[in-house]
Amino acid sequence: MANLHQQQSFAVLGLGKFGMALTMALLQADQDVLVIDSNEEVVNDVAHLVTHAVIADATDEDELRDLDIGSFDHVFVTMGENVEGSIITTMLAKKIGADHVIEPEQDMARQLIFRQLHPNVVNYFKLSKNVSLVEVSVENPRFFNKSLGDLDFRKIRSL
Repeated sequence: MANLHQQQSFAVLGLGKFGMALTMALLQADQDVLVIDSNEEVVNDVAHLVTHAVIADATDEDELRDLDIGSFDHVFVTMGENVEGSIITTMLAKKIGADHVIEPEQDMARQLIFRQLHPNVVNYFKLSKNVSLVEVSVENPRFFNKSLGDLDFRKIRSL
């Protein structure tokens, strides 16, 4: 795992509102950024700011392969308005070697639904397939000012 303060390489595929905001946040964090979009005007608007800017079709496997997408530390597919293109691009990026592709629109949708269905969850981090770290808001006074050992959750069945 890379050091949080170390410069890493990011590929942002799609420069809509979210892709552009993500790119600007990465630049403020002084990261190495490749942006890809099929809209020449949008790419030209940020070309002078990023490490690499490419006018390309992110749904074209040969173009992604030529750009060596699999070599980037992080690949963000930010083509939210083009669902079919987003799915194709994600599959291609994984095929080419990007083993962790982030789809912010889908991730945010899942987070939003999770928060609506679990209103007591303040924060949630999935650490691995089987382990999560969850911060919850406690409203039951039976839990106030007690350690996890004191609560002995194995004995508590009906709350």
